[in-house]
Amino acid sequence: MNKLIGSIAVAFLLSACTDYLSEYKDEYDEEFAEGTISSSEPDETSSDGKTVSSSSAEETSSESAKSSSSSGKAASSSSSGKAASSSSVKTSSSSGKSESSSSSKVASSSSEVPPFGTCSATQSVAELGASVTWGFEWAEPKPAANVMLSATFAWSFEGGSPAVGEKRTATTSYATSGVKTASVTVNAGGTTQTVTCSVNVNGSPITGCKCIGTNLTPDVSQGEQASWTISGCTSAANITSYTWTGATADGSGLSATAPVSAKGDKVTGVSFTVANDDNTKVTVACEDAKAVDSSSPDYVFEISGDQLPSQELVVPSGACMNIIGTWNNSGYTPTVSVLCSAAGNGSPITFKMTYGDKTYQAPSSSWAMTNAGGAIGKLEAGPVQFNNICVEFTGIETVTCGIQ
Repeated sequence: MNKLIGSIAVAFLLSACTDYLSEYKDEYDEEFAEGTISSSEPDETSSDGKTVSSSSAEETSSESAKSSSSSGKAASSSSSGKAASSSSVKTSSSSGKSESSSSSKVASSSSEVPPFGTCSATQSVAELGASVTWGFEWAEPKPAANVMLSATFAWSFEGGSPAVGEKRTATTSYATSGVKTASVTVNAGGTTQTVTCSVNVNGSPITGCKCIGTNLTPDVSQGEQASWTISGCTSAANITSYTWTGATADGSGLSATAPVSAKGDKVTGVSFTVANDDNTKVTVACEDAKAVDSSSPDYVFEISGDQLPSQELVVPSGACMNIIGTWNNSGYTPTVSVLCSAAGNGSPITFKMTYGDKTYQAPSSSWAMTNAGGAIGKLEAGPVQFNNICVEFTGIETVTCGIQ
């Protein structure tokens, strides 16, 4: 009897378990079909000894497939496009091995490793045989201090001597002209990046270049423009181009102009760059220009009759003077000059007077300036009109000017 009761109990338990397993299997099949449960294949071991979970990979694949299906776009296409747009800095892991495609996808789908920083030469143009110093600058926000202190640097200089460097800054020189590329491989915090930069090394020198201001006080009442011209450039190599910055060149490239529209308008930052066929480039800065208006002069000397007036004008820096009136002596045609003086106060004095294409500068002095300026033009019988005689100075507040 006991055996019979035991057999019945076992049969009952087996029947219940079978029903439960059958119901669980139906749920499992539904979830597996939906991709929420992976197959239970055993974990694999990579070549470096690390365990890679097949089920994790399949879960990721399944989730990617679902994301792709819902968006109507391939997830792999989106990820690879994102990586390509930010591949200017080469990054590798501390093991020295390329990262697997799966880990690359993870990095690009979450956040790219930002560049450590940039490299550059301390000068924009280098000379043959001269030392060129290269440096690496950390990007903001900078890594932790211990990461920066433990970072290593490996420089490679194309055509340089020496050709390598091992510190954050390194120095080399070049025996040939042209654009030279440098690269620095930075290892910081277990990650390695390589950054590149370049500098132009000049060849045959270009010497003697000057920028001449042909109209630094353009008169807006006459529709004038500020203007400059290039003078004196020589080179053993062939000069190939002139490039202007801040002004518009004429057909020859040797002259340039800049517009002004109102009295007081300034034109600053004008320069030109000369290049030859030996990779040499030289940039020359030009003087600033300031617009005037002769119909509304700041200060006026008036001439009447046949004698020069003893009139004096006290003017500040940046002011312009006109000489107007009538000269009645046809037998006497003197050259009129404007001369300025000032007492110093111990500060260095600089002084410049411009009239048309004429420029007069006084020797630097800390104590006094006397009769600085020069000839403006010849007086002849009839109307007199000399416009826009302008002065600029430092170290003093005003100068006293007269005509002689």
